[in-house]
Amino acid sequence: MTYFCNYSMKAPSRMRAGIFVSGLFIRNSALIVVKSKLSSSGLRPFWDTLRSNVAEGRERRMVQNFLISSVADRSSALSEPAIAGMTAFRPMNSGLVQQPTRKRRILVVDDEKNIRLTVQHSLIAADYEVDTASNGAEGLERFHDGHYDLILMDLRMPQMNGIEMLREIREHDKRIAAIVITAYLTIDTLLEAFSLGVSDYIRKPFSPNDIREMVRRVLARESLDTRGPVAETVPTLEHARKALAEQDLPRALELAKRAVVRDSNNPDSMAFLGILEHLNGDVQAAEQSFHEALLLDPQHQLSRDYLFWIQSKSKG
Repeated sequence: MTYFCNYSMKAPSRMRAGIFVSGLFIRNSALIVVKSKLSSSGLRPFWDTLRSNVAEGRERRMVQNFLISSVADRSSALSEPAIAGMTAFRPMNSGLVQQPTRKRRILVVDDEKNIRLTVQHSLIAADYEVDTASNGAEGLERFHDGHYDLILMDLRMPQMNGIEMLREIREHDKRIAAIVITAYLTIDTLLEAFSLGVSDYIRKPFSPNDIREMVRRVLARESLDTRGPVAETVPTLEHARKALAEQDLPRALELAKRAVVRDSNNPDSMAFLGILEHLNGDVQAAEQSFHEALLLDPQHQLSRDYLFWIQSKSKG
């Protein structure tokens, strides 16, 4: 099954050139043919923007399977022989070529059996490999036994809770992505989880689509470069979340501030900025950010929880 796609975007001003993409996407081989007078290296900004679009949900194709090839003649039509030649030739030494990847492996750690099974079946249906564990100690054992791309974990569990498990994991792996799934969200534990590189959470109950979408977004975020040209020119909340996952708080805070300027009507952006400001020790700025999030959405739950928590602490 094929379809044609057209992109028209401006390159960074320093390049002084536009990029026009008239491409063919083939689901099995995932090919986008770029028609441009720019060289492959000159197409890097397009590549980075496409990766960013995937992470933000605007582009759902799997970036890691894309092959980008430059075509010298911008105006010529793509003939079937030309397309066949491009699909057949895949230079192994090009930095823009990514070979098909293995299935992503996910570990789900929760003491509620129905939650484990719901998440497991939801993600298997999306073509992930999924293992489960019923508590932090078992989750830690599974982590040591195998390689995982992502961990979904409850916070309140017997024997070893989610924070204790994640703290142990960080002794061995600083980069593995983690998502908190919990019915009993407390700001104390959420802040501690974020300080350990967690940048996303989901409240119970949730739908299978909710969990699949969050997992897709977090894994797609891996391809973002928090210090690349896109992050420098058009930073997004996803860049800030990636920097926090890399435990680079100063960079996460810088990117979040710039993302909020670009998207000042997003309460989630404001609340995430508030979290980062709190982690950075600026409680006053954090309160202001959460207040602004509530002005945008009076029902924003995280903002309400944080402000209630901070008021309770000041009274105590």
